[in-house]
Amino acid sequence: MSSLIIIYFLKDKGVTYELPEISKNTNSERAINNYLGTEFEWFLYTPDQVPLFVKEVGKGETIVTLHGGFGMSHDYMRNFMKSFENTYHIVYYDQRGSLRSPVPDYNFEKHITLENMVNDLELLRRELKVEKLKLVAHSMGAVLVYEYMKKFPNRVGDVIIISGFSPKFPDSNAAFHDIYTSQKERDIFSNRATITSELKKIKSNVDTTTAEYLYLNYKINSSSLQVYDMNTWTHTTGGVGFFNPKINELIGPESNIPILYGLKFYLKQNQYNKGTLDVTDSHQFKSPIDYLSVIENHPGRIDYMLGTNEVGDWNLRLYKRYIKETDKVKLHIFQNAGHNIWIDKPKEFHEKLNQLLNNSK
Repeated sequence: MSSLIIIYFLKDKGVTYELPEISKNTNSERAINNYLGTEFEWFLYTPDQVPLFVKEVGKGETIVTLHGGFGMSHDYMRNFMKSFENTYHIVYYDQRGSLRSPVPDYNFEKHITLENMVNDLELLRRELKVEKLKLVAHSMGAVLVYEYMKKFPNRVGDVIIISGFSPKFPDSNAAFHDIYTSQKERDIFSNRATITSELKKIKSNVDTTTAEYLYLNYKINSSSLQVYDMNTWTHTTGGVGFFNPKINELIGPESNIPILYGLKFYLKQNQYNKGTLDVTDSHQFKSPIDYLSVIENHPGRIDYMLGTNEVGDWNLRLYKRYIKETDKVKLHIFQNAGHNIWIDKPKEFHEKLNQLLNNSK
C-alpha cells in the first residue's frame, strides 16, 4: 500500500453483466487439446462483449494464471510458468481492459468493475469445463482470487499466490506503525547506489534525446522495486505498453478507501513521522480491506510465495501480523528477493513452485 490513498467520493460503479445459465456439461474434460495441439490462442466474448484473450498451453491438470496490475498482461507470467507447460495444461489470459482484452475508451469505466473481473473468471472456468479452478496468481491477481473465492467458494481448489497484495489493511496503531516502517525502508532501498550506477551507465552509453533512453530510464527505476539485485534488472519484462494503469485506478483496493479511513491514515502517518504514534494502543479500527475470513474459510490449500522485499509490504510485516499459518495456509519466504522472486531466486523459486504444484495432484 503506497503512502498516497486515492479517495473517490462519488464513483460510477459501472455496469456489471449477468452470467449466463450454467451448462449441464461443466464437469466434462476440456476437449480442445485433443485435436488442436499443445498451444492454442482464442477469444472468450463476455455477455457485455469484451473479448478476453486466452492462451492454452500443454496437457494435464488445468492451472489458470492471474496476472497482476491491475492492468498488466499475462506475458511475464510465462517467464516462470513456461517450464511447467510440459507437465500441466496452463491457461493464461489477459484480464479485461488489459493488453489483448481491450475495452473501448468511450465506455471504459462502465465495463471495468471488480465484479465483472470475477464474472470473467467464472465464465472462463465454465468454458474450460473445470469443476474447481487451481489458481496461480501474482501481485494484484491475489485480490481477484479473494473476490472470486467470496462469490464462488465452491469453484476454487488449491491456490498459489506469488508476491500478493496484502490481504488486510492496517486496523490498529501497531499495524499502521508496521506499514509506515515498511514504506520508510522501501524508500531508502529504492535509492540505493546500484540504481544510481545503472542510471549513469545508460546516460553514458545511450543518446539521452532518444525514446530508447527514456524507456531504459523508466525500466531501471521501475525495476528497482521489482528485483533485489540490480544486476538482474534487464531480466524484468514488460513496460509501459504492457500496463493500463486506468484499471487499477478504477478497481484497485486503494481506489475505494472510505474518506474517514483515508483521514485516519494520514493522521497516523503524521504521528509516526513525529515519533508520537502509540503502538501500545490496543484500539482496533475497521479495516476497509480484509480478506482474512475468506482465507480461513477456504477448504483448499493456499500457499504464499513471498520475497522479503515486497513493494507493498516491505519485510512482510502485515503478512506476518495477519496470516495465521495452518496445515492449509503456508508462507514460503525468500530472503533478499523482490516482487519478481523468479528473477532474484530462480533455482529456489522453481523448486518451491514445482513442489507446491505437485502437492495438490
